[in-house]
Amino acid sequence: MFIRVFFLLAVALILAGCTTVEKPISEMSDEEVRVKADQLAQIFLILDGHIDIPYRLDNFMEDISGETSGGDFDYPMSKKGGLNAPFMSIYIPASYQKKGGA
Repeated sequence: MFIRVFFLLAVALILAGCTTVEKPISEMSDEEVRVKADQLAQIFLILDGHIDIPYRLDNFMEDISGETSGGDFDYPMSKKGGLNAPFMSIYIPASYQKKGGA
């Protein structure tokens, strides 16, 4: 009797877990894939370990707290994309070297 109850409970739990069947990505439209990607970006922790902000500030001060037209980073875009932890890199172009290998 116990084995039958255990088996039925196990089957019920398995079937309950199968109630939200999604289409495979290959069968989704571009819009459905975008929605799914946006959902996942808000659920999972996203780290970006290479944001070249100091290099973009070389010749002028660019306000990255609002949307920007250049570069790959600004605050609104990072929040919309689900970025949780940006790390600002300090990149110095090779053109600043006084001598080779410096």
